[in-house]
Amino acid sequence: MRGITPIKWLRNLVGALFLPLISFCFGIPLGTEGPSVLIGTTVGKGSVSMLATKHKAWSKYSMTGGASAGFSVATGSPISGIMFAIEDVHGRISPMIVMVATISVFFSRITSELLDKIAFLQTDIMLFPSLSKPIALEIKDIWIPLAVGIIVGIMAVLFLNYYRVIYTLFNK
Repeated sequence: MRGITPIKWLRNLVGALFLPLISFCFGIPLGTEGPSVLIGTTVGKGSVSMLATKHKAWSKYSMTGGASAGFSVATGSPISGIMFAIEDVHGRISPMIVMVATISVFFSRITSELLDKIAFLQTDIMLFPSLSKPIALEIKDIWIPLAVGIIVGIMAVLFLNYYRVIYTLFNK
């Protein structure tokens, strides 16, 4: 995004589409986030180079929108795509970044849902159809989320304390 490495968007798009598939066929799965972010970034770069002026700011924002859209579709969470653009891609928050990421994530989620329902005839989640239906808890089972929340909170406090200790050791 900083413009240090030039991106040949068409070559990267073809590579991002086929190389993860080839590696998966050889038994080396890469995951979905990396290729999805690269595909989104190259589509964003290509759309600017084909449709708009070749202004660096437009290119960066379009690539940011594509990357956040790809991450959102890969993880299945729209908020994660927006936070990815703010935290990992730019490292700062600005209204333009939030707006670009939000619009890109919104339209990528709509496109993903339409492709699932129309092209692939999916009505549920592909691999885990039971996860699409919420689990009903009885009132007597209200202690379960409470216990999980307390355990997660304790683990978070322990992790932060461990992180502070490791950080001070590395600084010394």
